[in-house]
Amino acid sequence: MGFAQAELVFEHNFTTQAVHQGYLEPHAAVADIGPDGGVTVWSSDKVPFRVRSLMAEIIGLPITRVRVIPSLVGGDFGGKGMIFDEPLCYYLARKSGRPVKMVMSRQEEFLAGSPRHPSIIRLKAGVTKSGELVAWEGSAIFDSGAYAAFKPQVGLGGTKKLAGTYRIPHVRIDGYYVYTHTVPCGHCRAPGDPQASFAVESFMDMIASNLQMDPFRFRWINALEDGDLSPVGEPWKGINIKETMTAAVKSSGWGKPKPNPHYGIGIACAERPTGTGESSAVVIVNGDGSVNIISGSSDPGTGARTVLCQIVAEVLKVPMERISINLVDTDSAPYDQGAGGGRTTFVAGQSAYRAALEVKKELVASAAKLLKCPGEQAQDLIEVSDGFLFMKSDPDKKISYSQAVKAVGKSQLMAEETFSCNQLDDTCFATHIAEVQVDPERGYVEVKRITAAHDIGFAINPAAAE
Repeated sequence: MGFAQAELVFEHNFTTQAVHQGYLEPHAAVADIGPDGGVTVWSSDKVPFRVRSLMAEIIGLPITRVRVIPSLVGGDFGGKGMIFDEPLCYYLARKSGRPVKMVMSRQEEFLAGSPRHPSIIRLKAGVTKSGELVAWEGSAIFDSGAYAAFKPQVGLGGTKKLAGTYRIPHVRIDGYYVYTHTVPCGHCRAPGDPQASFAVESFMDMIASNLQMDPFRFRWINALEDGDLSPVGEPWKGINIKETMTAAVKSSGWGKPKPNPHYGIGIACAERPTGTGESSAVVIVNGDGSVNIISGSSDPGTGARTVLCQIVAEVLKVPMERISINLVDTDSAPYDQGAGGGRTTFVAGQSAYRAALEVKKELVASAAKLLKCPGEQAQDLIEVSDGFLFMKSDPDKKISYSQAVKAVGKSQLMAEETFSCNQLDDTCFATHIAEVQVDPERGYVEVKRITAAHDIGFAINPAAAE
């Protein structure tokens, strides 16, 4: 029906290839079997609790007999989110009676890693002569490789991106995942998104060229606006794609005279949601007023340790140097689904935030007795700042966190909270503009400038965002 309304129809096929994540540190693991038959695993992995559950299933032990200690991750980019050498280490350790360490060589990484899925993508669009998209079909075949790897799975999230960030009344998307006699594929920086974005944004340029329309203008008249559903019917809130387009154009060379005939400029738009999942955290205020955070969340170089400390510091109004964080093993930390999908700040941050609020309530309740504040009004009448609690009406009347902890006859106050979320109505938008210089004689392309405008919301750690 949608294509019957179109005045012009365009169709094209796109292909992408397998891409290894390219982390500097290869996969590595150590397994040590204890006298009771339980196993301790050291693993360079960002999902220790997933490794524990899969290890237990593979080797036939209850998860209480499997302890996973995550090491610092020397690069991830999606490639350290699944079990790899750990079961092999276990069986070799059981056979030899000794601890076993395995480190994959660079050659083994390419032969037995989990690269990004190659794809064949077909796109078809129905357009009016004025440039309005009225119908769209997208079909993607992802080459999943051989064996199990990350499969079987429902699909790659990027499949939903096969219609981009555009308002199209009639959309159909199909995704297929096929087994082939090649290296098993897995997750690599937004699974499926780069393949879909490459195809969609290239196709948008091709359509704009055929319409003899400016690529920015073509995107602008079709871009989603606040209140629109996504191309696949999701109720997004805060759609700011046009704001990122405006910011990118303003800061780049778009629309300005080119310095020479071989100078090129291109634009592309995309969106990527915040990840969901489950995470728990423990926040402890010690007898000396210092604060500990215990989290099962991993930090594969994304700054999770800093962000969680910042969140707790903001709630308790404690200097960062008074806070320490322990990202520990599966025996001593509360459950966390693992890093990946941009979920850590939101999911693990929420659990740390809620635990900090609970500890704050306990501090205030204790301080209320010392400050002679009515208990039922204490949460409203008492404020915290720089490790002290005081009456809002009389800031000079205050007690320290240390005094509040000791007043209840404890060595510390502690709270554990869990946050779980399976669906969000928010996503993050971005527009990039690339400027390149082409040398047609040598076939050489030099990237002169990339302008990136991202809708990131509130940056908890501005230094990391910049």
